[in-house]
Amino acid sequence: MREPLRSLAAVAAVAATVAVVGCEGGNVFPGVTELPERGAVREDVLGFWTGTEEISSTRARASLPPENLRFPVAVEFRDDRRFTLWSYRASSGSTGSPDRTCDGVFRTERTTLEFFPEEDCGSLPLHRFVVGRFAPQGLLLEGRSDSAVRDGSGEEASNLVVRIRVERD
Repeated sequence: MREPLRSLAAVAAVAATVAVVGCEGGNVFPGVTELPERGAVREDVLGFWTGTEEISSTRARASLPPENLRFPVAVEFRDDRRFTLWSYRASSGSTGSPDRTCDGVFRTERTTLEFFPEEDCGSLPLHRFVVGRFAPQGLLLEGRSDSAVRDGSGEEASNLVVRIRVERD
C-alpha cells in the first residue's frame, strides 16, 4: 500500500513543479499567431511525430529520489511555423483520445526549437528545447530549467527536465 502512495506523491510533486515553472493562469504568449522571420524552418522537423514525453524533477538534496512523469504524445510541425501537440495521460477508463491539445507557433534556429503555445500547456512547462537525433529517424527535444525552482513549501529546490522523444509517423 505504501508504494502507490509514494508514486502518487511523486506525480503530485512534478505537477506542482510544472505549475510553478510555466503554467500560471492566463495565456502564455497571448495573441501570438506568427513570429518574425528568423532563419529558415528546419525541414527535417516538419511533419507528424509520435512518441513519449518525460517531465522529471531532480531534487537538490541527494537523499530525495527524482520525480518523473511519462506519457505518450503526438506533435505536428507545419511549414507555416504552426504546431499542435497532443498529450495522452494514463488514466483508468482511458478512451484513447488526447487529454490535452496545445496549439501555437514554433521557431527553429540551428539546434534550438522554441514553442510558443497560444494557451497554458501543461505538457510544455518549458518553451526552449535542444534538437537532437536518435536512430533510425527519431527526434529528441530536451529542455532544462535554467535555475532550480522551489516547491510549494519553499524548502527544497528542484531542476526541471523535459524530454520529448518522437519518431516520424
